[in-house]
Formats: sequence, structure tokens, C-alpha cells
Amino acid sequence: MEEKTFLSPMIKAVLVFTVILLTGILAIVVGNPPKKTFELNLSPTLSPILSPSPAAEENLNKTDSSSEFASWKLYSDQVNGYEYRYPASLDIVDGDIRMSVAIENTDLESLPLMCPSRSFEGFSDELEGKKISISGIQYCEYTTGEGAAGTIIEYSIYTTVKNKTLYAISISAALRNCENFCTTDDLEKCKKQPDVISCTAENNIKLDLAKKILSTFKFIK
Repeated sequence: MEEKTFLSPMIKAVLVFTVILLTGILAIVVGNPPKKTFELNLSPTLSPILSPSPAAEENLNKTDSSSEFASWKLYSDQVNGYEYRYPASLDIVDGDIRMSVAIENTDLESLPLMCPSRSFEGFSDELEGKKISISGIQYCEYTTGEGAAGTIIEYSIYTTVKNKTLYAISISAALRNCENFCTTDDLEKCKKQPDVISCTAENNIKLDLAKKILSTFKFIK
């Protein structure tokens, strides 16, 4: 006769408890997906799509084909519903101009009437916000900067709300510290020196380019 093996009551109890525990954990994870919080890491949340689908490229080119942005690369996030363009020669992750977009859920239907002060990951102080409009999109703009003797990093963070989702677009520019060329304590005389004028012009080009990149940001759903 075949010998039958039975589980002891203790082992049965342990197995039942394990099944119940795993079922509860799964229900919590499915019912409450992790929140996407904003971190100013200056890198895109998704890898750039440098070769977008023909349909997406054709749709974008309907408005941009005759502009200076037509030859720029396309970063398209189909999951979160936005895209923007940037020059082909620019590294938006490790270059002097960097851009990233982070997403988080919000109870807001749109931006508040006033842009409240808020803190961001990577900055010790709360930043003051002001409301602006860029290419038809309303933003709260937060700006700050830091630097050493040779380089100043200027940060601009733009938040906007769509479909109860907060988009935090961060863009930074690494600028030269033009005052390094100063050989006099008279600041006004310093600003008129050729080296300082050239340095300032170089910085302004970077800042203008950063604003142009931001101006191409748009929602695609």
C-alpha cells in the first residue's frame, strides 16, 4: 500500500499565513502605485526618442517645419504626454545646458491663481514663484543659482498642471563668472572691459538657447 504523507498542523498554518500576507501586499501595491516625486537630477525621466514614429514626426512638423526648430532633435514621452525639441549638437543630460521633466500626481485641476513658494529636491531653501506664460502654457517659474569662482549655474524650474498631473520642467545653464576678468573694484568700469563684454555675450547666448528649448515644450495628449 502506498504510504501517504501529511503536513503537520504547524506547517499548514505557516503556509496559509504566507499566502494571506502575499495577497495583502499585492493588493496594496496594485491599489496604490508609487508616486512619482520630483527630483532635480537634471536628466530626462525617460531616454530621448531620437527617431520618433513617422506619425509623431509628421504631426510635429506641421507646425515646426518652417521654423528654426525643424532640424532639432525630438524628445517625445508618449506615456506622460509631452514632447520638446533641442539642438542636435546639444547634450541635454551632461552639457552646459541641461533639461529634465519630472511628473507627480496632484489634486489641482490647473495652476493656482498665485504661485506659492515651494521647496525642490536638491535645494535647501524654498523658492519664490511667479506666474508666466510661454508658448501658450501657463507656468509657475522658480529661479535660483549657485557657483564658485569660475562657473555659475543658473537654475529655472517651471511647473504646470494638466489633467491633475504636475509637470516640473527643470532647465539649467552653466555660465562663466565674468567678474573673474575684473581687475578693478569699480563694477561699472569692469563691465565695459572687452573680456567681460565677450563673456557676458557668451552667457546670454546660452540663456537665450535655454529659453528657446523651453518654448518648444508642448502636450501631445
